[in-house]
Amino acid sequence: MSKQNVLKSTNGTKEYKIYETANFQQNLEEFSHLKPAVENKLRFLKTNPFSGEPLKYELAGFRSIAVKRNFLILYGICRECKKIMETKKTISCTGFGDNSVVIYAFGPHDDLYKIARKIISNNNKQKT
Repeated sequence: MSKQNVLKSTNGTKEYKIYETANFQQNLEEFSHLKPAVENKLRFLKTNPFSGEPLKYELAGFRSIAVKRNFLILYGICRECKKIMETKKTISCTGFGDNSVVIYAFGPHDDLYKIARKIISNNNKQKT
């Protein structure tokens, strides 16, 4: 994962560190025409990570937030992931601080849920 620098907040609000996965960066290249909108949404997530919709059931631990029409960003807030990991093995934020956000993927709505299931499957295979 590559680390994106954290900007200092000028309005006194707490900012989260954003970490982008290689998968997210590939998705962004694929849909490069939406890159400015995605970058705006990432800046928003730095101070408002809880604004995205928390996913449920087997996708618990992920959140999604709309960028344009049916395009979403799939991400996890490490503080939440760590709590969920205590009871349910889904995704892992091991090695990241509580004030971190991991950006997993970007793309059309239906594709993102398939990607989320694949991430969980790969994570579970690594643990066994």
